[in-house]
Amino acid sequence: MTPKSTKTIISEYSDPAIQDILRKLQQMNNKLPTFAESVRFNGDMLDKMKKSLSEIIQENEELKKDREVSKTRVSSLEEEVISVRQSVIEEEYRERANNAIMIGRLTDDNSKVRNNVLCVLKKLEILAERDFECYRVVECYRVEIKIILLI
Repeated sequence: MTPKSTKTIISEYSDPAIQDILRKLQQMNNKLPTFAESVRFNGDMLDKMKKSLSEIIQENEELKKDREVSKTRVSSLEEEVISVRQSVIEEEYRERANNAIMIGRLTDDNSKVRNNVLCVLKKLEILAERDFECYRVVECYRVEIKIILLI
């Protein structure tokens, strides 16, 4: 059995309404893509999706690199903050020790002030024990304070 053409099928029906419906179906069928066109369209879509996926993967890799760079920057900034903090603490300890020395020099004969200076020295020593970075600063001033207090 050989396939009939669309015109043959339409002409077999005598009812004009049926023929009209069949013509409209034929027009709609002609507008549909062929199998080859569908395959080509799907292939093109797959290629576009592959490219998009490749771009997403590449962006992800770039973001990972940026993240590593950011981590490195954060680490160096943290180190810098720690260094600045240590410098500030050292300066604070120096200032406290200098104040204690000045008080000791100004009032050699006042035992109450001497006791206050000793208290400051003791507090500095306690702080230095907690923060090893400042230990050496306090150590430098401790001898000088004790010498002044003995005078």
